[in-house]
Amino acid sequence: MKRNFVTTALADPTKNLLLFLVFSTFGLTLASSAFSDLVLNSFGSWMQVQLNISKEAFRVGVFSLILLILLLVIAVTDLNDWLAKRYAPTTVKPKPLKATVGG
Repeated sequence: MKRNFVTTALADPTKNLLLFLVFSTFGLTLASSAFSDLVLNSFGSWMQVQLNISKEAFRVGVFSLILLILLLVIAVTDLNDWLAKRYAPTTVKPKPLKATVGG
């Protein structure tokens, strides 16, 4: 099955390192800044007008909610076991050692 070149280049640094670095450095930074501005400033201003909540209280609430979600994900999921099951080799076939000293 032939995969899309752009998707492969963005997701796999071994295919096109320069495109991967540019996208991961500038693209994701720009997207996260835009999302942050949208949520914290634009939606915060709307909340201030509609529900009479200060922007600072809204920002603290959003930060606390994100922190709580991250802590719950870390505490509830067993990330180490999941990674070990997913990326560990499935079969190991050790070769028997040969005698190095006659005797």
